[in-house]
Amino acid sequence: MLARLIALLGLCLLLAAPLPAQDVPPPLRDWQGWVLHDAPQHACPFLANQSPGADGYQCTWPGRLALDAGKDGATFSLAVHVDAPGWVALPGDEHAWPQAVTSNNQPAVVLQHDDQPMLWLAPGDYQLRGTLPWSERPARLRVPTEIGLVALSVDGAAVARVERNGDELTLGEAAAAQRVADALSLRVHRELGDGLPAMLLTQLQLDVAGSAREVVLGPALPAGFVATA
Repeated sequence: MLARLIALLGLCLLLAAPLPAQDVPPPLRDWQGWVLHDAPQHACPFLANQSPGADGYQCTWPGRLALDAGKDGATFSLAVHVDAPGWVALPGDEHAWPQAVTSNNQPAVVLQHDDQPMLWLAPGDYQLRGTLPWSERPARLRVPTEIGLVALSVDGAAVARVERNGDELTLGEAAAAQRVADALSLRVHRELGDGLPAMLLTQLQLDVAGSAREVVLGPALPAGFVATA
């Protein structure tokens, strides 16, 4: 059986020790908004497999999606952290469009962007909630691929073996297959660049076998470091 793991199998993080906070000189404070107007992604880390640029920055960070599917529809909740103004994708599609969506308990407007239901959010932390109505429960539901963690319940019963194929989530228990022993090994390699600031390159090597499952790893950053890519 091919082992599948809903996680990153190859992960490379470039980490930097944070510099001491420096106050902006008083004569420059009024210019901050003007200088950063065309660079809203300045507060976002860029992806390690891309060059720094407008398209290489990751500014939205979805957390775990909790989805409870019933006969007449589903309810969902999703925690999201946003570093720069941008679009946040929601579960659903034209056949099950998100309704009664709230952001931090306030009504939110869902817009169609790139043929998907999305919200435009300013920087901050959000708890998104909503419903997905349908007349008959579909076999599969579109869930954005950038949402990596899903807690699924069907008719109130938790689904232990969540099955995903691209952006499609199966609304039921994954077919049982011949199981082999679950195993996971992790090796961490670090290279410290003695500069100013110090830069730490971290590589995680995972070897995975067994059933399809979801594994949550602990922090990859040593204390006192922040991700830059």
